[in-house]
Amino acid sequence: MSILLIPILNRIDVLINRIERLIAATTGVPVDELPTEIVIPPAEVVISEPLLPNRYKLFRIDLTVAHDDEPIGLGDLLKGVGVPHASYMSIITVPNAFTFRLNSTDMDAIDAAVGLEWDAFEITEIFITNDAAAVVPAIMNVEYRVD
Repeated sequence: MSILLIPILNRIDVLINRIERLIAATTGVPVDELPTEIVIPPAEVVISEPLLPNRYKLFRIDLTVAHDDEPIGLGDLLKGVGVPHASYMSIITVPNAFTFRLNSTDMDAIDAAVGLEWDAFEITEIFITNDAAAVVPAIMNVEYRVD
């Protein structure tokens, strides 16, 4: 054995001795009775069904009026039913161009498009920006869970 390894092996023996004494002190088992191998059982894995939304609201956005990061009222709806956030959003109709932001006016604006979906995301409010133009409203579907 190399002369350089002897001090390292001695230090490892000292560390093992200290670990054994620490285990003995915390478990109450004498050092000479400690098992040579400790088996740690695997963590229990519980597979459950995801909690899917069970309520929805169709928001009709009046595009005949210009909006500048105006909330659609989702936050008020969620507070009213005691739900912290919605978990799904889709756009059903886009009669005229508009953008929206999720949760905060500090977020990036997203161009609305029919069929656009936002899934598995905590949505607390939606902010709309548009120029006044269309005669029919845009429709957004928002889904949330009430237990």
